[in-house]
Order: sequence, then C-alpha cells, then structure tokens
Amino acid sequence: MDEQIESGWSSFGYSKYLFLELTEKISITTIEEVIGHKKYTKKVKGNVIIYVLEDSPIATLEITTHSIKLTINEDKVIDYAM
Repeated sequence: MDEQIESGWSSFGYSKYLFLELTEKISITTIEEVIGHKKYTKKVKGNVIIYVLEDSPIATLEITTHSIKLTINEDKVIDYAM
C-alpha cells in the first residue's frame, strides 16, 4: 500500500493567525523595537495599527490598545514534517 504525504503545513494543520488579548496596554515603541531589524510599512486604520513585514515569517501585525493579531507568512513557513 503506497502512502502519499502532501507537502506543506496544510496536510498537518496549522493556524494562519495568532490572536493575543492583553490586560495591559501594548507599547507601540516596544513593538517597533522588536521588529526594527526587519523592513516594514506601517498603516493606521481607525484604532488599528497594521505593520506589513517584508521577507519575514510574520506577514502582518495588527495592533490595538490591548490586542495583537499576528498573521503567518505562508511563503516563509519551514515544513519540518517529511
């Protein structure tokens, strides 16, 4: 019996997003210090600050006063399951 294992995370399941809700206010200065070594653009939409990162496993960060939504860059995923 032949088994074919599909390449990529989709065959093993994963979350495309990570959402964190915090009790303390998020420091934009700290966020920018952490991603400062990466090339990124920053957009503001209402009360959400969106960082779009280039050449990173993180595609975007969406920041509000008390939450962070991290979106995975599927092109940068390393699939260790073979």
